[in-house]
Amino acid sequence: SVNALRHISVRATRPETRAMAILQAASWQVLYRDYLSARPAYDDALGGIETFEPSADQLDVTELFDVANADPRSAAGLAMCASPEDVLELMGAARHWLVRKVREHHDYKYAAALLEEMQLAQPETARRMFAASLGYLRKPQDRDHPLWACLENGKAVRGRSR
Repeated sequence: SVNALRHISVRATRPETRAMAILQAASWQVLYRDYLSARPAYDDALGGIETFEPSADQLDVTELFDVANADPRSAAGLAMCASPEDVLELMGAARHWLVRKVREHHDYKYAAALLEEMQLAQPETARRMFAASLGYLRKPQDRDHPLWACLENGKAVRGRSR
């Protein structure tokens, strides 16, 4: 939603529409925060994304996704030490796993919005956005989409007529 409102604010021709879209984006962030904080698994003792610190370990993209599968919060530190080139590699890996492991359309919506915003952000902000998103992205350990097996086996996939 915030990604869509940012897009509106850039494309709108009327200044009032641009301003309203920015205000709406800010209000949606508050709504999301309140929604997430009301969930049973929410831990208000954990700090927000501003508390993520770079890990002392070297970044390895494969390792990052492995760690994120077990504990996305600890993987955030690895993402925080990514160079601008590493961020591009992380984005490519996220796209790859999304295509191979997709479950449903929301996987695409979220990842597409995240990657678009990361491209527009400063490197420090892009790293932080990626770090905060690791729990929501598809990972190598996730089950392949059934169509992936067809593609790997070289079988043509045909839709059924109704």
